[in-house]
Amino acid sequence: MSLDLTTIAPRPPEQLGDIELLSIALNRKPSAAAILLDRFGGIHGLARAAPTDLIDARVPLSRSAQLFAALELGRRTLAEPLHHGTALTDARHAEQWLHARLSHRDQEELHVIGLDVRHRVLLEFVAAIGSVSEVQVDPRNVFRRLVRENASATIVVHNHPSGTAEPSDSDVELTRRLGAAGDLVGVKLLDHIIVARGGAFSFARHGRM
Repeated sequence: MSLDLTTIAPRPPEQLGDIELLSIALNRKPSAAAILLDRFGGIHGLARAAPTDLIDARVPLSRSAQLFAALELGRRTLAEPLHHGTALTDARHAEQWLHARLSHRDQEELHVIGLDVRHRVLLEFVAAIGSVSEVQVDPRNVFRRLVRENASATIVVHNHPSGTAEPSDSDVELTRRLGAAGDLVGVKLLDHIIVARGGAFSFARHGRM
């Protein structure tokens, strides 16, 4: 016996609004879904909510887990993996990949992509996790592993939970320090990219490397 999806939703998912989709995901009435969206400031605010926030909003733990799993699956479908050996001829690929993974997070994280002499991906790792407004990075924690893996170049990417990708003074200083450290150990810093819900900023594209 085949499942009749019209018993769940009268229209395909792509034609449904946020309230309708949330009501289906949580098995709640549209009116209850609307209250949740209003409470969290829309679907993007809901995506940034912690499990305890949903429990405080009287959403059962099992339903909260389903919603967070669905949101994470959605984010992963947007992020094309950077497989080992993938040629990064354009740093925008790294920007798009990590934007989907990082832009929604509520703490700053610095991710490092190591490349070989042909700019093929050797490794990717998290060098530091910070607070909602900054991440403290020791360049040694960035380049130690890159040198060990014989990387020739690197692209670093971090997120701004504030929603704006405009670099701060500390971001500018971090770029300078990482570039100088890379020159010392022979690993070229190709770009420092900031991702946020409102977009992305590339130091290389803006001529600020």
